[in-house]
Amino acid sequence: MMKLSLSLILLWALASTAGALQCQTCTNQTCSSTVTVNCSSETMCVTATILATSSGTTATQFYKACASSSLCPATGNQTFSVNLGVQSVLASATCCNTDNCNSQNLPAPTPQSSNGLLCNTCVASQCNTTLQCQGVEDQCFQSMMTNGTNSFPAYGCASANLCAAASSLGSLPFMQMVGTITSGPNCTSCTTTAAPTTTTAAPTTTKAASTTTTAAPTTTTAAPTTTIVVDTRTTSAPTSTTAGALQCQNCTDETCSSTVTVNCSSETMCVTATILGNLFFILSDTFQ
Repeated sequence: MMKLSLSLILLWALASTAGALQCQTCTNQTCSSTVTVNCSSETMCVTATILATSSGTTATQFYKACASSSLCPATGNQTFSVNLGVQSVLASATCCNTDNCNSQNLPAPTPQSSNGLLCNTCVASQCNTTLQCQGVEDQCFQSMMTNGTNSFPAYGCASANLCAAASSLGSLPFMQMVGTITSGPNCTSCTTTAAPTTTTAAPTTTKAASTTTTAAPTTTTAAPTTTIVVDTRTTSAPTSTTAGALQCQNCTDETCSSTVTVNCSSETMCVTATILGNLFFILSDTFQ
């Protein structure tokens, strides 16, 4: 009886392995070589060509792997897009469901143009900077993410299919190196007006003129006392939007080798920052 049970278990294991979908997976970042893997629970293979942009520099990447239904709900072509301001990804992908159907490399997607929709994005953890959405990006994306010990907000524009996949995967498709989603994502339809921001005006100080009373000297002839009253009307000092504006240094080039002084409009702070930018995103082998 024991031998029969072991035989049945072995046959089931062999049958499960034999029936698993096989997909091509990249062995390096450039996907210059691939290997065939047996998918676990994934029902689709995916191949994608990605335009990854970081700090204004764009690189082309390739991705091949097994894909879950959250990334590939159906066979066919898809375009994924997300823009977080400093970093963005535009991916042209094809989903298929037969063995090694993702062996081909797709042409690079065409860069998108502005679609007139607006969302907010984050700069130094302040998420009130307006961002112009592009192409298929019709959702405003908001989430909290972690990368190592760092926790930060991630706001921007995204396509609807990327929002759906990110919610299930717990990370941004084709942009895993940004970090892991710990809260959200919340995706709402974009509008032509970004979310309102709060601006605090500098207080206005009003100085009243002092009142002086001068009495005439009293003589032995009981001369009448004369009282002179200075006009006590209050006059507000005019507010100058230029003379009182905060002045900050602005870089004149990407390396900040030279700067100029500018008058701020409504801003009340100056900022200086040193940024470590990563031009490439390391892609995981499989979306779980």
